[in-house]
Amino acid sequence: MIGKSVRISDYKFTYGQETVFINVFGAFKNIKSGNKYIVYSYDNKKLYYGSFFIRDNAGTVMVSKDTDMDIIKAFIDDILSEKKKEKYEIINLDKIESIQIIDEKVYESSVDIDRLDELTIPKNNVEVEEQQKKKIPFFIFGIIILFIVIGLFFFINPEVIKGKNVIYNCTKTSKHKELPASIKEDRVITFNKNKVINIDVSTDYVFTDKEYYVEFKDKGFFYKYMNETDTYKFDDISYTYRVFSKVDVENNYFLPSGEEELITYFKNDGYNCKIKEE
Repeated sequence: MIGKSVRISDYKFTYGQETVFINVFGAFKNIKSGNKYIVYSYDNKKLYYGSFFIRDNAGTVMVSKDTDMDIIKAFIDDILSEKKKEKYEIINLDKIESIQIIDEKVYESSVDIDRLDELTIPKNNVEVEEQQKKKIPFFIFGIIILFIVIGLFFFINPEVIKGKNVIYNCTKTSKHKELPASIKEDRVITFNKNKVINIDVSTDYVFTDKEYYVEFKDKGFFYKYMNETDTYKFDDISYTYRVFSKVDVENNYFLPSGEEELITYFKNDGYNCKIKEE
């Protein structure tokens, strides 16, 4: 699948806000360079692009180099002219459930976005067939009603089967030992049936030295303070470098897995932990 409509998942979108989707016209790997890219639009009026990273069923869009514009243009031109695409490896989007946009660039060249949409995003053709109504025996009708009632019960009370999630916010502030910056770490820890199932970490490096912050950002010193699968964002107004990471609770996990034991562990390590209100 070259394109599809995908939900945006971002830390800026809070509970209660409208769900936002983008039309992804294509995600691909450039065979020559090995880099991955994505082309998309919010409303089919303006195109955006960026570097594309995938983990599990989620994607992340980050800023691309200015020279990548030529690669994106060639990709779009090939789609619109329906040429063969041997120089690309199309990324299958079937299993991509959401995309987080950290940074993006506007595609400045003129392009027929409606045509791009028509060529890349599948349209569902729904055929309505008239069927003759048949009488349903009473006992079958009763079984259907029973299944509906049971289904409604589990729909209203899903925790009966899968359990109810309990979410904690654990925060900790400190002064960095090497950098002229304070550290604020925010861990969102999710438990289900008394077992940890997810830990998302957001770490803010708030710099007190503006000149060092600029050098830290421009010279790429920040890569030293993130792992390969992490994503990041800079806030030049508050001189903040923010790193987003996720703890793998399935592999190479050495912390306690039970709710009480893990929260106690973090509290003993100086974290302030509170249950998140839904």
